[in-house]
Amino acid sequence: MKIIVIGGGGLAGSQVMTVLRRDGHEVAAAPSQGESMPSTAMLIKQPLVLPD
Repeated sequence: MKIIVIGGGGLAGSQVMTVLRRDGHEVAAAPSQGESMPSTAMLIKQPLVLPD
């Protein structure tokens, strides 16, 4: 499953990403404002558009 983790650079978000990857999911991170991202994260650099 493809999953986006909002705040993936924080303590909780990075742990969530680790567990999801370990379980075989494709994980991307959308950082919170001012948040640095771990080097292992796939960073989303474009706006997210969610369906209505």
